[in-house]
Amino acid sequence: MALTRCTGRVGIVDHDKVELSNLSRQILHTESRVGLYKAESAAQALREYGLRLTPCVFMPSHHWFFRNNSGLHVDVFTEAILPSNARIILGGYDLILDCTDNAPTRYLLNDTAVALGKPLISGAALKYEGQLVTYNLSPNGPCYRCLFPTPPSPQSMGSCEENGVLGVVTGIIGSLQALETIKFITGQHGMYLRAALRK
Repeated sequence: MALTRCTGRVGIVDHDKVELSNLSRQILHTESRVGLYKAESAAQALREYGLRLTPCVFMPSHHWFFRNNSGLHVDVFTEAILPSNARIILGGYDLILDCTDNAPTRYLLNDTAVALGKPLISGAALKYEGQLVTYNLSPNGPCYRCLFPTPPSPQSMGSCEENGVLGVVTGIIGSLQALETIKFITGQHGMYLRAALRK
């Protein structure tokens, strides 16, 4: 997923289709949308949910606002993200969210975020555990490849499909990714970063 800051534009990239087994942990999808591309199903859920929200709220003291999601523009990409199209797809957004479950795509999103100079909020979950990190937040900030320079061998990695994941774990990690996204959109990440650098 990719976002533009406070402009009401979200891009969803997913070439997979909704399966019944997804519904326990991917709450945007419903049984009626099994067989649809996940990106299309998620966009439909966001549009439906947006119609139930209140109008935008402006907070002058913080110089930011939230739009009603009914005015949200959702870009849907149903093709796989690849080295050949990653910069084209992600280039028009201010922030990239990594919600993937495989190492090659995670490295690709990281490398694209670094090349484009964009922050990357990465969430991962497997079995009963999850992790969340915001990378590339500042021009000299660390990235995923800084911490893990060499991709693991495919044999050493397991996917959610192979090893399973408890739905509540993906919910917690997803909620924390949403919190980090809100902090970025509202400029709070920069405030905490500046305070940390002063210490």
